[in-house]
Amino acid sequence: MRVLSLDIRYGDRTPKSAPARLFGILWILTGLILCSFFTATFTSALTSSSMLHRKSLLGVKVAVLEDSHAYEEALKQSANVKGTFSNPDTG
Repeated sequence: MRVLSLDIRYGDRTPKSAPARLFGILWILTGLILCSFFTATFTSALTSSSMLHRKSLLGVKVAVLEDSHAYEEALKQSANVKGTFSNPDTG
């Protein structure tokens, strides 16, 4: 019985010369920078839009880590701090 072997040959090609490899590295870094830029822009837009619609915490029941920025912010906004949990970072 004859076994049929199929060679997929995905066509992966790699640059052989030094200038071509340098171009490939620069192309990858350009793509990385562009993706980072778009991600940062999108995140910034979402953050700024959520800051415009910030709700008051007056009387709202919250649970926060004690001795944290969130605890101070909750007290500053007159939130109803029901539970405080010890912060594992401070020991």
